[in-house]
Amino acid sequence: MLAQGFMSALSSTYDVVHVCHDTSSARHEIPALLAGESIRPSSGLGSNANSDSKYRTPCAIIVGKGFSEDEVETMRGYEGADKVPWLVPDDAKMTWSRIGKVAVTAGTALPGIVADRVDACMKDHGLVPGKENDVKGGVWGF
Repeated sequence: MLAQGFMSALSSTYDVVHVCHDTSSARHEIPALLAGESIRPSSGLGSNANSDSKYRTPCAIIVGKGFSEDEVETMRGYEGADKVPWLVPDDAKMTWSRIGKVAVTAGTALPGIVADRVDACMKDHGLVPGKENDVKGGVWGF
């Protein structure tokens, strides 16, 4: 549910092309995706899930809180992973007002809050539509 809400909140600006829910799918799918291979997400989420034409490669990889730091480091070691930015949660950027909004809405506001943080992070680093190829790999906190 969180991934779907996140995708919906981000869809007006960015296309989420692929979603991996666990490290085993990421281990297989991310390297293939970054190599430009036609691979559908095992999660069934993302624009590549419904594509019968050319699959899209990501201009960034966004990692949710469900992955540990060690898992993120392992994934960042995949072939081609250093060519795109990796956006990872930064607890310091989760302000008390955002935490309060999540609590008051029983968590329903979380996907939108995360999408807003990701959008701001990408804009801060110059990753905006039309400039996808102008950014370098690295790790960005959102």
